[in-house]
Amino acid sequence: GEGLSKSAIGEILGDNRPFALETLDKFTREHRLHEVPIVPALRQYLFSFRLPGESQKINRILEKFAEIYTEQNPSYGTADQAHTVAYSCIMVNTLLHNPNQLLSSGAITVEQLTEVYESVSVTQFKIPDEVTPTGKGSVNDILLHAEREGWLFKQSSNPLFSGALSWKKRWFVLSENCLYYFDQMTDKEPKGIITLANIYSLSDGQIKACKTEQDGRLVEGRHSIYRICAVNDEDMRSWINAISRMMAPQQHLLTRPKSTH
Repeated sequence: GEGLSKSAIGEILGDNRPFALETLDKFTREHRLHEVPIVPALRQYLFSFRLPGESQKINRILEKFAEIYTEQNPSYGTADQAHTVAYSCIMVNTLLHNPNQLLSSGAITVEQLTEVYESVSVTQFKIPDEVTPTGKGSVNDILLHAEREGWLFKQSSNPLFSGALSWKKRWFVLSENCLYYFDQMTDKEPKGIITLANIYSLSDGQIKACKTEQDGRLVEGRHSIYRICAVNDEDMRSWINAISRMMAPQQHLLTRPKSTH
């Protein structure tokens, strides 16, 4: 209505007191969102008030929007899905158009958001479970999604201590867009991790890999070329094919070729 502050409306709608929750429900049901795509529907909804600044209030309002939207559009999916999309829209809008964000040196660009989306869509963030007393944990999680595993020989990255062209037998596991290697196949933590997503780098042309130090710290490796040897040609071809299949979805993200060693 005329004369009502949209900011004040938003503060009331985001409140968690019973009267405010009832008001939010009735207010949201007044919106006709049937057969309206979710982003235009969210625009229409948010035009009637101003979102409060507190994240809990924003979340409460968007949860109600998602509930009512999926009631009016049952073919869309679940309320959780609609909530995720709606909240993501608010986050992207804030990153791209918030005046405070735009004036700061940390402003986010469309290109940066696109790069993040494309990277995550190819490879999810994988957070391994804690290792339990029964031995179940991160290694089990890696093996659960393993594309291939077996013994290979890896050339040492530190000839000062191991001698030139020193080759060591390692247990390799190809899983979740990474190549893990262990001293023994029963080890609970990998000796090192080669991230296949970064074999081609857009900046410095170096492979970004991690390794586990003796004190348990995971640190970035220093070398950019890996030399790995299989026991025979057939095994070599099988590993190359498996790695190529895993890397295939991300090839479109590369702007120029780098060393594949």
